[in-house]
Formats: sequence, C-alpha cells, structure tokens
Amino acid sequence: MAKMWQESLDSLHLSGHSLFKNKKYRAAEKQFRLAAERRETFLGPRNRDTLRSFFWLGRSLYEQGRYKEAEKQLREVVEGDRDMLTPNHQDLLNSTHWFGRCLFGQKRYKQAEKEFRQAAEGRITALGPKNRDTLRSFFWLGRSLYEQRKCKEANEHLGRVVKGDKAMLGPDHEDTLNSIKWLARIKECMQQQQQQQQRQQ
Repeated sequence: MAKMWQESLDSLHLSGHSLFKNKKYRAAEKQFRLAAERRETFLGPRNRDTLRSFFWLGRSLYEQGRYKEAEKQLREVVEGDRDMLTPNHQDLLNSTHWFGRCLFGQKRYKQAEKEFRQAAEGRITALGPKNRDTLRSFFWLGRSLYEQRKCKEANEHLGRVVKGDKAMLGPDHEDTLNSIKWLARIKECMQQQQQQQQRQQ
C-alpha cells in the first residue's frame, strides 16, 4: 500500500513537471499543490520529496506573477532545507535563489539582496565561478544592488557576469545581451552619482 501511495505521489509531481516544462503554469500549480499537500500528510513536512513539491509549487506561482503567494511557499522550503541540508547543498542554494526572486518581484530589494548574496556565495563554492547558476545569482545580486543605487558594488558583480556569460554562452546569447544591457545601466548610474558628488563639492 505504501509503495502504491509513493508511486501515486511521484506521478502527480512528475505530471506537474511536464506541465511546467510546457509553460502551463496554472495547471502545474494544481498538480504540485496536490503532490505537496499529500506528501506533507503521508511523508511529513520536513521530508525532502515534500519540500521539492512545495518548491515547484512556489515556482509555478512565481511564473504566474503571484510573487507574494510564491514567497510563502519558498520561505517554508528554505527553512526546511536549512534544517535538513548542508549550507552549500544545491537544493538549498536553488530554493534560496528563487526565494530572492520572489522578494525582488515585490520590490523588496534589500531582503532580496541578502538571499541572492547567500545563493551566489554558496554557488561559487559548490559549483564554481563559471557555472550558469552561479552567474545568475550574481546577476540578480547586482540587480538588487542597482535598485538600491549601490551602483559601485553592482558594477563589480555585473562585470563578472558579463565576462562569464561571454565566455560560456557567446556574445549573442540572450543572457549575455541582457547582462550587457544591465551593466550599461549600472555604469550610467555610477556616472550620475559621480557627477552629483562633484556638484556637491
């Protein structure tokens, strides 16, 4: 009986993945919610399979622009992952990164900065500086700093991202072009801040 329940729950979760992959986020949300709630009942709230279903439920909500709802799910996942996993475990770093994205989506940039910094620093240790996930965390860390007008530090991180994206993806990849665009905005911000400081002297 236990094996049948496990297979049923796995099937629900995998169905959600298939829908998510095809960008059917509302339908994926339904499947992940069922899988998460049933796994929580039968496996417990601090079970890794339970947490992964809640993670993907959060991702499905995020992709629909429902950032506050997604934040609630991802916060619980991060807390659970921190209780169960080592600090640089990829699941924890991934949930931390996407928790930051939920905060950023609500314009809570200072809080998002903290999460992206943790994800970026953990990923650079666990995955290396030229890993795509590492670069994306540094990209969003830079974006969070820029939105707070901490342009000097933002420039350092986006400069690293642009260099890494060019090396890994090529100069014409959409991620590279997006990184270049934001680096240009940050440099413009730095220039404006320098001019303002000069006028005040």
